[in-house]
Amino acid sequence: MKCKNVVYAKTEVPTIQKIKEYIDNGYFFRFQNSHVRLTSNSKSFPMCYSTATEAKKAGERVINGKSCTDRVSTLKNWQCEFNNDDVILIFEGNDTRETTDDYNEICATFYKSIAVWSMEDYLNIVPIMEHEVIRMREEKYNETQENYRSMLDLGQINL
Repeated sequence: MKCKNVVYAKTEVPTIQKIKEYIDNGYFFRFQNSHVRLTSNSKSFPMCYSTATEAKKAGERVINGKSCTDRVSTLKNWQCEFNNDDVILIFEGNDTRETTDDYNEICATFYKSIAVWSMEDYLNIVPIMEHEVIRMREEKYNETQENYRSMLDLGQINL
């Protein structure tokens, strides 16, 4: 339902710690028009339509729940579809086990809003997230190499 006023205003600035917390708690992430309120009855349909009814009349599939992701890093795949008036909504919900036809996104029933990030703040955290992923991969690689060398030293691996 379209509202005149802002429904979802920024509640915090994203951090790596918050992102990890939200992922660990099983929350969902989505781009959201800040003027449109989600409910547990919200539906997903192709973005070129204004309403589920309009999409159905055009023969499009309408899915229970809202398209989203359980990994904040995948949001960047769709950021070009949205503008600075949109927000990132982190919400509690339930995976419907259905995916959208257009982008194969998961859909979740909306229960409640957990946090809202501005688009600007989200775009600022993306390079930090990417750097963190690289750092974690390097740590894992170094740890694997150390374990391998230790196993060689202990004779647990024969070359």
